[in-house]
Amino acid sequence: MLNSFDEYSVAGHLDIVRRYDIYRAPLKYKEYRDSVEVLLKNLIGKGKGIEVNTSGIRYGKGANHPNDEILQTYYELGGEIITIGSDAHNGRDIGYDVSNVIKSLKRIGFKTINTFEQMRPIYHKI
Repeated sequence: MLNSFDEYSVAGHLDIVRRYDIYRAPLKYKEYRDSVEVLLKNLIGKGKGIEVNTSGIRYGKGANHPNDEILQTYYELGGEIITIGSDAHNGRDIGYDVSNVIKSLKRIGFKTINTFEQMRPIYHKI
């Protein structure tokens, strides 16, 4: 689908399967890393970004969506377009845990986060 549709700026919920894992067993990144790399390379090649969503923390999954392993891979592959969302469905969750996401992004090596204007990324130093 990513090859046939181009009217988006960022891909979100890359590892959402963690939230709804019916097996209740932790997913091991090394088992699906190759597939994730294909996806990330495709996004980077098209100039698209990814969203880091804090709902994984809020829902008790122990990590954001995507987790730091995927963010590290994205960074290592040359990805630089990052947005942050909290999946807020009520006022108290707006901006939930964003400061910790920024700390994680800095630790990985990211220097900026993004907003968009007319589908063009605007870079904001973190």
